[in-house]
Amino acid sequence: MDTSKTIIHGSGERKAYEKGVLSFLDVDREVKILQTTELLIGRDQVCDIYLPDHHISRKHAVLQLEYGAAKFVDLMSSNGCTRNGEPVQGTIILNDGDNVTLGGAISLTTKVREEGESVKSVTFKLGKQEYLLTQSEILIGRNASATDITINDPLIDTLHAQLEFLFDAAIISSLDKEKPIIIDGHATQSSQLKDYTSIQIGNTRLTWRY
Repeated sequence: MDTSKTIIHGSGERKAYEKGVLSFLDVDREVKILQTTELLIGRDQVCDIYLPDHHISRKHAVLQLEYGAAKFVDLMSSNGCTRNGEPVQGTIILNDGDNVTLGGAISLTTKVREEGESVKSVTFKLGKQEYLLTQSEILIGRNASATDITINDPLIDTLHAQLEFLFDAAIISSLDKEKPIIIDGHATQSSQLKDYTSIQIGNTRLTWRY
């Protein structure tokens, strides 16, 4: 399957929680940020993660973000799902690093960020695309267990930047006063992101778009 053609489709109502996309300019990576608690995955074009593959059922599975857990639900799909090679029956709790396979054909890597007893975000990585579900601020840095978006860059701190949404505005801020981020070529501690804003964090270059 050509994962570059995998898209979030969704109905008009679902589109409301698609906040934006961070595209990495120097590596083949894209993070789709969604403020929601549930994603429907399947071959039907109304699904949030649309997988046009004949091994995938029309409504194959659901990814759920709850306060205390990230969950994955097999919707009685025809070809089933596995988690780390073991069959999935009904609802399971996802752990950071789990590998989930749908229909024996599509493999997704799971990233879960926990803070105390609560789950702050869950990410599904499919090829170059990542689908990040969260209802809180998004942390960016080098520490994989403490960040939502992990960047392997020696000039980036363990926790380097924060992305949050205030009403319809996306705000990115540096978490280190001595290490500003670069927005459209200018150093700043905090900035609102507009469509196709260029961002540089350490040596990592990104573009934000709605």
